[in-house]
Amino acid sequence: MLKCSFLDEKRAECYFGEMISRLLMVGCALIGGAISLYFALVTSGKMPTEHWLVPRICRMNEETCGEVIRAREARIFGIPNAHLGLAMYGIVALCALMPESVLRPYAYDALLAVVVVAVLVGIYLTYVLLVRMHARCWLCIVCHSMNLVILIVLLNLS
Repeated sequence: MLKCSFLDEKRAECYFGEMISRLLMVGCALIGGAISLYFALVTSGKMPTEHWLVPRICRMNEETCGEVIRAREARIFGIPNAHLGLAMYGIVALCALMPESVLRPYAYDALLAVVVVAVLVGIYLTYVLLVRMHARCWLCIVCHSMNLVILIVLLNLS
């Protein structure tokens, strides 16, 4: 059995922590992406809100879902939030899978900026959802929570 020096153990521990962080980012991106896909399909009329593929706990009734996806705040610059979420979560997953040598010099700062904006927009949308609309969209809240987790992980990777 090979014994690692202190430096090697520290490096291995750091690598393991970064790997876990990146897997957490991919997991959050998959959850957020799946929810965004559901909303994109519902928004476009390609899937009913209570489709059999969607677990019962995740389904929204037609009234609540319709109110949420038809709200003025459900679009930014005319683009549905669900489509923006799909793009962002795809970028997050892709960046989480990039080697450090590519991520650091090229993509980290841009990804961090996108996620910070997503978290700030998510705070506003959660306020609108809960305070102004009095709607309980747990799927929306889960997506906003995933954004916050991704931000925390990104900040810890810096």
